[in-house]
This record gives sequence, structure tokens and C-alpha cells, in this order.
Amino acid sequence: MEGFGQFLAGAALLLAFLQLSRRSVRAIILLAAAQAGLLALAAAAAGAWWVALLVLAGKAVLLPAALWKAAPDDATDAGIGVIASLLAGGALLALAIAVALPIAPGGLALSRQELALALAVLLLGLLMLATRRHPLAQAAGLMGAENAVLLAAIGAGLPGLLAVAAGGLVVVAAVAAGLLALWRAEEAP
Repeated sequence: MEGFGQFLAGAALLLAFLQLSRRSVRAIILLAAAQAGLLALAAAAAGAWWVALLVLAGKAVLLPAALWKAAPDDATDAGIGVIASLLAGGALLALAIAVALPIAPGGLALSRQELALALAVLLLGLLMLATRRHPLAQAAGLMGAENAVLLAAIGAGLPGLLAVAAGGLVVVAAVAAGLLALWRAEEAP
């Protein structure tokens, strides 16, 4: 994944930071769908057309549409606050760079920059999963974390990308359904 793929990975990182700065659950869902769309473009740029189609259909359209339908119009998630979220995200970005860049070049198929970007997106998705209270925002955070795993797999050119993408989609959909069921059960009288 050269040039254009790294640009898409950087854009996915930017969208992860935008998710941290938003409180509206529906805005978070839209940003997660956009991030999945960028991931589909990265897969297509790497020549993994079936993966791109699966990610585009499942994670950029169907799953966000289901989350959007489940989200109330006025649903917000206070989390830990915008400033604290962005500061924690910046610290995690610095950690990802500090961990990934010292790796010796030539030892990995994945470049150090791509690894740093994928690790940063993963850490920001996990931060969102840990700091958000609304289950749909948590599902969007999990989607972001899984997007990072697939982004790293695409960058490394791993065989079996379709299985990784399908497995990730199933896991995210199952966890999102479970979180939604728990949330509905708690809200029932």
C-alpha cells in the first residue's frame, strides 16, 4: 500500500479523531460509515475487490444503516468530554508512532508508517469503545478498531483478506446486536 493507500489510512485516522470529538450518536455512526468507505477504497486500491465489495456493502452501508435506524434522533453520548478525548487520542497517536517507527526496516511487508497509522486507528477505536456510554457509539468504536485490523492486513498484503473481512464483519455485527439488545432491555419499563 503505497501513496494513495497511505493517504486513505491517514484519512481514516482523521475520521477516528472526528469520532472522538462528536457527541451526537448519529454523527458518530456516519463517521464510522465514512471510515469503512475509505477502508473499502484502500482494499480496492490494493486489488482486493471482493474485500472492497464486502466492506462497502456490510460496514459502510448495511451495518451503519441498522445502527442509524436504532439510534434515537436526539441521542448523545457525553463520554469523557471532547478535550479529554482528543488529548487521550493524541497521546495514543504518539504511542503508536513511538512503538511502530523504531521497527527495523525491511523486516516487515508492512511499512513502519502504515503500521503506525493502523495502530493509531486501532487505539482510537478502543479508546472510543472504552470511554463512550451509549452502546451504539461503542459499536462504532468497535467498528473503528476492526477497520484498523483490516487496514493493517491490507497494507501487509496478507492472504485470506476476504476471510479476515468477513470474520470482522460478523464479530462487529454480533457485538453491535448484543449491545443494542442490552440497551433496549435496560430502557424497557
